[in-house]
Amino acid sequence: MKRYTSGYHQQLLNFVIQNLPEFDDSIPESSIRQYKIALNILQRGYPTQPSKTLRQEGLEISDDKVSLENLISDSASPQWMGTIRGGDVNVAKYFYDEILTKGVSPYVGWLLQPEAEINEILGDENPNYRDERVDFYCPSLKAVIEIDGSQHGNELQKIKDADRDSLFSNKGIKTYRIPATDIYKGSIVLASFTEAIREAYKSSVKFSELSSSERKAVKLTAIYRLQLVILELLLVGQFADNRNNSVAVYCEDATDFVDVAKKDLFELLNEINQLGQNPRNYLGIEIKQVASLDELAKHQGLKIKLGVSQRWTDQANYSVDTIYVGSDYICKVPTDSGLWADVNHFQVQSTDDPITYQFKHEQDESKLELLLDRLFGLPKFRQGQWQILSNYLSRHKTLGVLPTGGGKSVCYQLPALLQAGVTLVIAPLKSLMRDQIQELKNKGIARVEFISSDDSAEDRSRKMKQFGEGKFQILLISPERLQLQVFRNYCENVNIVHAVVDEVHCLSEWGHDFRLSYLNLANTLNNLCLNGLFLGLTATASINVISDIQHEFDLDRDDIKYRLDLSRKNLKFQVVCADLPISVQVMQIIKSKYQSAEVKPSGIIFTPHVNGILGCYKLYQQFEKIFPLQVGYFSGSKPRELRISDIEFEEIKKNYQDQFKAGAIRLLCATKAFGMGVNKRDVRFTVHAGIPSSVESLYQEAGRAGRDEGDAECIVVREKDDNRSLDGMKVNVIFSKLITPNRMSSLIDDREEIPNSDLKTQLWLMSRNLEGYSQQLDLIKNLYNYLKSASDTTNTDEILVEAKVFGSSLEKDRKTLVDKVQRSIYRLSQVGVIHDWTVEDFIRGIYRVKFNSQHTLNQIENRVLSLAERLKSVKTSTLDDVFRYSDEPAESDRRVEALREKDTFDKAIYGLLYLNHRYFNYNRRTSLKNVHDICTKYDDSKPDIFRRELEGYFRIDNRTNWLHRFVDAGIEKLDEWEKLVYNQLKGEREILNTNPNHLLELNSMVNRFLESYESNMALDLISVLVKSAIGEYKSSDSGIRLRTQLSRVANDVEKSNAIRSLIYRVGISKSFSEQIRLEIAQDILAVSPSRATARQIYDAWPSAGTEYLYINKFTEDLNKINQRV
Repeated sequence: MKRYTSGYHQQLLNFVIQNLPEFDDSIPESSIRQYKIALNILQRGYPTQPSKTLRQEGLEISDDKVSLENLISDSASPQWMGTIRGGDVNVAKYFYDEILTKGVSPYVGWLLQPEAEINEILGDENPNYRDERVDFYCPSLKAVIEIDGSQHGNELQKIKDADRDSLFSNKGIKTYRIPATDIYKGSIVLASFTEAIREAYKSSVKFSELSSSERKAVKLTAIYRLQLVILELLLVGQFADNRNNSVAVYCEDATDFVDVAKKDLFELLNEINQLGQNPRNYLGIEIKQVASLDELAKHQGLKIKLGVSQRWTDQANYSVDTIYVGSDYICKVPTDSGLWADVNHFQVQSTDDPITYQFKHEQDESKLELLLDRLFGLPKFRQGQWQILSNYLSRHKTLGVLPTGGGKSVCYQLPALLQAGVTLVIAPLKSLMRDQIQELKNKGIARVEFISSDDSAEDRSRKMKQFGEGKFQILLISPERLQLQVFRNYCENVNIVHAVVDEVHCLSEWGHDFRLSYLNLANTLNNLCLNGLFLGLTATASINVISDIQHEFDLDRDDIKYRLDLSRKNLKFQVVCADLPISVQVMQIIKSKYQSAEVKPSGIIFTPHVNGILGCYKLYQQFEKIFPLQVGYFSGSKPRELRISDIEFEEIKKNYQDQFKAGAIRLLCATKAFGMGVNKRDVRFTVHAGIPSSVESLYQEAGRAGRDEGDAECIVVREKDDNRSLDGMKVNVIFSKLITPNRMSSLIDDREEIPNSDLKTQLWLMSRNLEGYSQQLDLIKNLYNYLKSASDTTNTDEILVEAKVFGSSLEKDRKTLVDKVQRSIYRLSQVGVIHDWTVEDFIRGIYRVKFNSQHTLNQIENRVLSLAERLKSVKTSTLDDVFRYSDEPAESDRRVEALREKDTFDKAIYGLLYLNHRYFNYNRRTSLKNVHDICTKYDDSKPDIFRRELEGYFRIDNRTNWLHRFVDAGIEKLDEWEKLVYNQLKGEREILNTNPNHLLELNSMVNRFLESYESNMALDLISVLVKSAIGEYKSSDSGIRLRTQLSRVANDVEKSNAIRSLIYRVGISKSFSEQIRLEIAQDILAVSPSRATARQIYDAWPSAGTEYLYINKFTEDLNKINQRV
């Protein structure tokens, strides 16, 4: 007997199938996968929504009042042949037949399950009660009935009976214990139960009394159960080779349902089949409904007796040539909380070998759209979805980039239903997980769940157990959950076919900052999910982030799929330079939108942090006074001044999220803990209180607005003195690639050096976890020695590490110490000293580390050299080479000399730390500088320029492809750089020289690339050309790039001349301003200070300024001659 919890009606979900044939191992694996996928699709809901075909037949339940709980047949009584036991004189059988069936009703037996297992009643797996049963269980009464024979007078048996009665009582189940002798003569207990079961029968739903809507629900249920039986028969190979293709169905509860059930099922199978070209051995199946049991018995093929109002009995054991389908008795079980939970017999169908779909033709897109429509009610793919889905379903690792509101979620949800297995989704935020699960359930996909720290310990344990039992098709978790050994243990019991990282840019952007579990994510997924094909999804990803993801997950460039146009035309961007404090300016903006509005639009205010005057909680308090009951707040951590428990705080967040989505509150003050992926479609505006940390953050968070494609406003409020601050030398130092962690922290902490501003706020957030190289090295070395000693002492490689061992008693911030220790664990894993680690306790910082006792210093050194080569794109042979840069000879020598006395381990780790800071932290600072530059250039009279720059940052076209080629090729493609600037490079399908906004877009594209490349000849020099052409060349930025690259080729006359000639030519054709030409000339002369170079400049750009530079050099040379004479 096989149990199910699924169907087309909420109250008719639990049923059983008896006498299914044995599996035929000759059935092709391709057919098995196909049928298992169909079973998962059919069982995806709770209940599953009827298909379009069924709805067109009028088989849709629109009446919410249809109630079929405790539906029973009142035309046939249950027949139990041998299950009801009771010794030589079967008192229990007498009780059932004479007292209940004859004394109450012939049909009352449908309310009782004889010989019910205790663990089944309790929904438990208590080993003390394994295989133990009760005489009868009545679910509608939540009552157990025990007919006690003489053996129950034994003292030991009395104790056992009392224990069982207490067990049931504690779960809210009453026990009627009736001595066998009372069955014949009567008793108070017997009379009490008889009266109770009589009332239960009266309140039950009888089939003969059903309304037309209720009968429609029963018919739908019969259709569903027949479809599932046919799928199970296909799965075991019952119809292989066209044998037993004739099926007869007898059902007292519904007529005229067989043909539509077959039609609908075969449509589903055809839609799956045409994607994989599997054999269609189901097409020859003939199914007919017969009018009587006699006709069923005479049928020569497969026989199915299908019931909805009738529940299962043991009659199937005596008619093994007939498949019996009947409703189940136990549909709810008690929980420890005192509530009753629905029974769930669902188990995801799984195969070890996933399907590799083959998409070769354009019509394949329309074929897949049939399933898109069936499962999600969406007739067509949005732009960019097909490219991602076709690549991923063809079993290629994939990175998909779609704009906010572009339908990223479907790109993992549809594949989840098209493979036989489990999809594991890693998501960064609890709000995102809650929202996506709710959206899925709204679409009728219910075998989904998420686990978060908001769950009680009991709920987390229950969900993990259900995950391990295969109850979910999709599970959403945070990356931290994967660091827990208990969760990893459950993963080993499940066939994970998809490993999805939603908002995958967080892996790079947050992993190197405050979400350390992201740093180990790729390693964990690779080791834990052997079948789990990687899919990364994001709305915004810099070249740096994409490069990180490519490296971590070993992605080919061809497997990165973009929607070429990521622009959101319905969004109107504005940057407000605040004349007042930002909080006051934001208040005025909101007042202007709300005070005169009849219907207040929904909006989100994004703040950089939780606390303080610009914190989301303080702004919430201010707005709540003006617009009571219409404002909420959302943050990852609890506001300091909020005196409530963590559980209460999480409940507040949940309520505000739900109210905001439902429109009950109109304004939400939020940190970045809200934002990503939350699908509220009618947000009409967003306001950033201060510049965000990157262009990606701005576009991602602003993209919460206008998801319904209606017009929306996206406003950034910035402080007025930001531009003055950035022009100061101290701030420029902060954006230098040479700045050390200590120097950066000290500058940011010094109010005199850098005035307070929203730019400084972002710098502070970026640097708050920074430590100097020496401090980091000391902790890593202490941890390394601790692991070596523990491994030698215990003779094991699995070592428990507690953070408190590495902190003094004066350590004020336990969380800081915990983070430092875990970061040090990660650093040692980077060099191969640690294989892996799990977290025993996040709060106290207790880790279980798998130490690589076989490591060598040579292996550590090679790991660092390999990282240096990847980041520097230069051959790195020794640890000294890690610190050497051709454009920084003096600084390189100083670094190498400072480390000369250090041993190999210290120098290797120092190199690792240096590379991580120089590249990853520098990239983040460059991202901040880019968004700052874009915002400070905003001109109210030319808002479209801001939009073009912002969208150009994310634009993907042939220019992007050429930039990739130039990055790889270096100076060899110099002539083509010029064509790119002139917009004359021919792409595969277009020539781009008709775009009037080309230079603005190209500037944004190059800026995006530069976030990922500290120094690249092609990017640096193309940036110099583009910024010069649009009037943005500055010696403090572009000049550094120009001087750096000229220094690299200073000893190569041919290359130096080629670069300078390129600049001169473009300067003429693109009409660089006189001021910019002079700045460029001075930067060229700073590297090549010869009279010949000055003459070259004058000849190319003749002017009074360049003439002065030439005469000055000529004079210097004359003075040198005079001195020698």
